[in-house]
Amino acid sequence: MPGHPPSVINDANSVALAHQLSNDDEARDRVKRAHILVVDESPDICDLLQLALTMAGYRVTVLVTTETWIGHAMQSDDPPALVLLDLSNPSLDVTLFLHDLRMRWPTAPPILVMTTSKHIYDEVATVERVMRKPFHLCDLLAEVERAILLAPQRKHGWLRTERSS
Repeated sequence: MPGHPPSVINDANSVALAHQLSNDDEARDRVKRAHILVVDESPDICDLLQLALTMAGYRVTVLVTTETWIGHAMQSDDPPALVLLDLSNPSLDVTLFLHDLRMRWPTAPPILVMTTSKHIYDEVATVERVMRKPFHLCDLLAEVERAILLAPQRKHGWLRTERSS
């Protein structure tokens, strides 16, 4: 964010982050924004992301469990415009998981994968947006905005790409 030093997201700096964002004129002046679904198994990270995104003007839903979030998002009356999804388990076949997700939810919004794993980052970077934890808050907010702006909106959800027959 202009005029502010970057903040690294970790469990120890939520108070400093709240202060930093509350003083940002741009964040205060933003109008109601898109709905973002945050899926992360760490309640502390969820709280921090919810605070940062809400203060930036987004509507945020947080799910700490990674097991039921797809069904919740697919059945929502307010589908998310973006999913922030933590995939840090190195034993997970992330490429297969994301492929299955897209097959199961064809109108899925853009997915921004967050991970602590270099292996997962390298594997996912060619097919999805991905950020390596820890990351700077200003980078996350810029990537969120970019992902939402570049995604075509559909009447009943979001599609990653347009295909013509």
